[in-house]
Amino acid sequence: MKTIPLMFIALIILSISFPAPIKAQGIVGCDAELDKCEVMRNNQQWGLVYNTCCKKLKKPGPQPCMCLFFKYPALKETALSLLRFCHAPIPKC
Repeated sequence: MKTIPLMFIALIILSISFPAPIKAQGIVGCDAELDKCEVMRNNQQWGLVYNTCCKKLKKPGPQPCMCLFFKYPALKETALSLLRFCHAPIPKC
């Protein structure tokens, strides 16, 4: 009879010791969006760049994708280049 309460306590301790998995950061979707903006800019499709990329960057509020880009050195320079092109402020992350 004592084994069931002890097993229950052990199960609770085990479940508490393993935290819930952290959601993966959405860099994949953000990376594709940045790539799309860069391709349009390189193809000199200025209207599309402004309508699809710059309007998003100039919106007030948090910019979760840009904050992710600043964490990855390989993407940071491209993101800064796009911000300068759009005359958008650098987000505070």
